[in-house]
Amino acid sequence: MSRRLAQFLPVLLFLALAACALPGSQGQVTDTALSSPQALPTSTSTPPLSETPNPPSIVLVATPSADPALAASLQERLASLAEEAELHFETRPALTPADLPGANLRVAVLLGADDALLTSLASAAPEVQFLAIGSSNLEPSPNLSLVSFQAQRADLQAFLAGYIAAAVTEDWRVGVVSEAGTPNGKAARNGFTNGVFFFCGLCRPVYPPFPIPGYPLTWELAAGGGGADWEAAMAYFKEWSVKTIYVADPLAEAPLLDAMAASGFNLIASPAPTAATQSVWIASVGSADLLQAVEALWPDLLAGKEGARLDLTLAITHANPALFSPGRQDYVAHMLADLQQGYIDTGVDPASGEMR
Repeated sequence: MSRRLAQFLPVLLFLALAACALPGSQGQVTDTALSSPQALPTSTSTPPLSETPNPPSIVLVATPSADPALAASLQERLASLAEEAELHFETRPALTPADLPGANLRVAVLLGADDALLTSLASAAPEVQFLAIGSSNLEPSPNLSLVSFQAQRADLQAFLAGYIAAAVTEDWRVGVVSEAGTPNGKAARNGFTNGVFFFCGLCRPVYPPFPIPGYPLTWELAAGGGGADWEAAMAYFKEWSVKTIYVADPLAEAPLLDAMAASGFNLIASPAPTAATQSVWIASVGSADLLQAVEALWPDLLAGKEGARLDLTLAITHANPALFSPGRQDYVAHMLADLQQGYIDTGVDPASGEMR
C-alpha cells in the first residue's frame, strides 16, 4: 500500500500545482477583467448642451442726448455699486422692450430717455426695476422710480450764495459776477446782494478799503466773453480787496473759474469744483447731488420695492470744510430750509430780476 502511494504521489503533486496555475481558479485575482474593454460600461450618446443664462446685471442707458459728464459720473458710481452687489454692469446707448427677454436685468438706469419709452419698458418687464433720471412728467409705478431736476431760480441760488459768502468772509469783502443784459443776470446780482445783507445787515468793514456804496461789489460780463473782460473784472475786485466771488450761471464755466482761482479769489458757483479750483472752492449752490440721490434709492431698487420719486431741489454741495466749517454749514442749512419753504423772501422778482 505504501509502495503504491509512493508511486502516485508525484502525479498528485503535479496535478495540484497545475490546478493552482489555471487563470480561472478561485482566490486568484487577475487584471484581465480590469483591462478588458467590456469590463466598464460606455455611453454612445452625448447629452445636449444647455445655453448658459446671462448673469444678473445692472445697465446704464445713456442716450445720445444725455449729458456726457453726467453719464460718466453715473457710470463710475453704478459700476461700483454693481460690484458691491456682485452683479454684472454694462452701459448701453439704447434699450427697447425687445432687448429685455433673456437679459436677466435687475436694475436699469436710464438717462435722457423719453417718457413713452420709459412707460413701455416698465410695462414690458415688471420684474425689472427702472430708474429714470431727468423725467418730470411721469409718476412712479411699482417698478419705475424717478429722479427729476427742479428748475433753479437765479434769485434763490444767488441769495443762498450771498448768505454763504457773508458768513465765511472776513469784513464781508464779497462780490458777484453776473450775466449782462438778462433777467437772470439781474436776478443773480440782486439776489446775491440781498443774501449778503440778510446775513450781515449794513456789512460795514472794519479795515480799509471802504468802497462806496459798500460791499457786496458787482460786475457784469457778457456770456461768451473772455480775455480782457475777465482781467478787468478781476482787477476791479482786487482793487477793493474782495476775497470771495460768486460766479452766477451761465458764466460759471471752468475757464473763468480757473482764472479767478489762479488770481487768489475764493469761489462759490453752481458746478462742482475742478482740480484747479478745489483749494479755493467754498461750496456749490444748485441742484442736490444726483449721485447721492441714486445711492439713496439704490437699496430699494435692489430689493424691488415700490417705485419712488426724488426732486433735486436747491442744495449746498461740494462744501470745503477748510473754508466753510461744519458749524457754519449747519447754520446756513437752517436758513436754506426756511428759504425753500417760503419763510424767507429774496426780495427779487424772479421774472424780471428787479428788486421788489
